Amino acid sequence: MMLKSKKRIIELRDTYIEYLLTGEENQDTILFLHGLAADLSQFERQHLFFENRYRVLSINLRGHGASIPKGKYSPQIFSLHKFARDIIKVLDKLDIDCAHIVGNSMGGNIGYELLKTRPDIIRALVTFGTTTKLSTPRFILFLTDLVYRLLGMGILARMSKWSARKGYARRKIVQMLSSADLAAIRCILPNLANLDYLDIIGSTSAPYMMIKCTKDKIINNKIGEIISELEKRDNFKLYEMQEVGHFANLDNPFLFNKVLDEYLKER
Repeated sequence: MMLKSKKRIIELRDTYIEYLLTGEENQDTILFLHGLAADLSQFERQHLFFENRYRVLSINLRGHGASIPKGKYSPQIFSLHKFARDIIKVLDKLDIDCAHIVGNSMGGNIGYELLKTRPDIIRALVTFGTTTKLSTPRFILFLTDLVYRLLGMGILARMSKWSARKGYARRKIVQMLSSADLAAIRCILPNLANLDYLDIIGSTSAPYMMIKCTKDKIINNKIGEIISELEKRDNFKLYEMQEVGHFANLDNPFLFNKVLDEYLKER
């Protein structure tokens, strides 16, 4: 099946934002946010599944796809705060008061940032492949940037495909990452090096579900103690999705959609 709607662009003060909106006749909204070097095409199968009952919005974050910032690239213009501010302005321009936010990897971190800055726009938050807390030594950050510069996005895309379990998912990962803007990615990396949203999540009343992807070993090594803390909260739910990697919605879209659908129906 093909999506009938086409991507559109909104001009903000300091960036263009590319987005896809389907199911416009519906009332409730689901907003999907991709991670670093991915793009909104990651959520094609979610659009197809949910558009009959929800407005389904996916956005290319600034520095991805045709969401091109107007100024000179620097880490400052790619902060998580600016990503969140873009989301708020897009929702406002589309007359969307609130939405269910679903974020993968960095997209989940932007969801946390929205919890911090505008919790009123979040009906429920769902993350997968996301850690709430991260501390990266400067030397590791330097090495990461060096790897990106030396290898380029094409090679990194082919390496990253092994984070997925299925052929379709691997092909989609290569497609997305190989077309990513290396200059933008390098500017974003420092903003992901040191994060701590645990207190923000703990203080919010918004419903929150974390989907733990059992084959996403790198993320799972970072969230063990965090999950133990979050499980003390009444508004938190953990779902362990078996045999999927970092891009759970690509590895098993049928199960991902089912789990998400059942959770949102309760909200």
